[in-house]
Amino acid sequence: MSKSEAVIKIENLGKSFGDHEVLKKIDFEVNEGEVICIIGSSGSGKSTLLRCINKLETQSSGKIYYRGKEIREVQKEINEYRSKVGMVFQSFNLFNNKTVLENCMLGARKILHVSKDEASERAIKHLKAVGMAQYINAKPAQLSGGQKQRVAIARALCMNPDVLLFDEPTSALDPEMVGEVLNVMKELAKSGLTMIIVTHEMAFARDVSTRTIFMDKGLIAQDDAPSKLFSLDNPNARTREFLSRFIAEKQDDKKSEAVDAAKITNTIRKKFVLTFARGFGTGGKEIASRVAKDLGIHCYENRILSLASEMSGYPEEQFEAANERLTKQKGGILGLLGGMNRTKSSHYLARKDFVSDDELFECQTKIIKEIADSDESSVIVGKCADWVLKDRDDVVSVYIEAPRAFCVKRTMDNMKCDEDTANRTIAETDKFRADYYEYYTKGNYWTNPVNYDMTLNSEKMGIDGCVAHIKSLLKLKGYID
Repeated sequence: MSKSEAVIKIENLGKSFGDHEVLKKIDFEVNEGEVICIIGSSGSGKSTLLRCINKLETQSSGKIYYRGKEIREVQKEINEYRSKVGMVFQSFNLFNNKTVLENCMLGARKILHVSKDEASERAIKHLKAVGMAQYINAKPAQLSGGQKQRVAIARALCMNPDVLLFDEPTSALDPEMVGEVLNVMKELAKSGLTMIIVTHEMAFARDVSTRTIFMDKGLIAQDDAPSKLFSLDNPNARTREFLSRFIAEKQDDKKSEAVDAAKITNTIRKKFVLTFARGFGTGGKEIASRVAKDLGIHCYENRILSLASEMSGYPEEQFEAANERLTKQKGGILGLLGGMNRTKSSHYLARKDFVSDDELFECQTKIIKEIADSDESSVIVGKCADWVLKDRDDVVSVYIEAPRAFCVKRTMDNMKCDEDTANRTIAETDKFRADYYEYYTKGNYWTNPVNYDMTLNSEKMGIDGCVAHIKSLLKLKGYID
């Protein structure tokens, strides 16, 4: 096969969950040796597209071709196809009861039916390539997140795939571990391996991909060389808006979820959960992350979505689409997953092809309660966490507000956008959050100070002042020294 012929071809692909159309008439080809990065906002359909390509989801319409042959909904054909088109998941999916070496040997032994010696030889070869050969006898529980992901990559390579799919491989990692995984992927790209990568790492997509696809609202909005897509002169206004906004949001995410032990300023005396509600542009997420860093505890925001997806088996795209907003798919079966394991819930999804807002909220609620039930103190941003945990006596709730003019200026600076865009973004986001809160708290108003232990104005107090006041409240309640 020449380099110009398609290894994978996607033709008029569509995917819906109930009335929610996630993918709309997707068309693109993947040529041998290409590294295609797929970027886009949360809920744009990126991960669902990748899961359809790997046949983990059944498309509602359209066709998928592998080397010119259509992949039908026949399990034997799908199994053969997956042996050539591997996938690396954001949650690693390693077997915890097996060693690193056994994890990497399993697929080659069970699916490709190679000998034990050959499987071992392959595994050691690829573990060396990703810098994990010294851990062959370790169990996954003994590894860091970055190490687990490198093992997962080695395991996929042991199948000698034609194409390797990556579903946000660094999203579950602490910031300091992201680099080690991206470096492995860069080496794979240099080796000529055909790769399709859903990623939020913009610099990686810009520097490593041969093509970059930007998805927006279930459509391919732009498919271009990275030099054109990431250019300041890109004529696609929606892509330019996304890139400026995303970079600002990603910087806030890293501030929120990183824990720097060297900067811990207070000692925790007893366990607590600190919840944050915040208006868009108030700096609430930054304040939450600062408190978490100062106290040396974890800050959870969008990580809750991926944890809920892993627990339920429902695609993360659906959680992202309903992230603190109503998608009008209400009235589902509350608590449906209570007695289901992940496999059964996945079968339910495949059968019903519909998940309501209520079911997604129930999944997030389970995760929030699990975080609160752990032995560690934590910070939780948004997700109606104050209401979900209202019956607990170890919860402190905070609401961050600020005048619109302050929020507009802050949003313009962070998003590099004009005043109209900032105003529109603030109005839309706050309306989504208010409606979501009122619906799930049975009529309570999101901005009502009565719902919280403390309400702070970030314009009047500043970020540092808000952090200091919150820590003073925790100290007054006996949670910290």
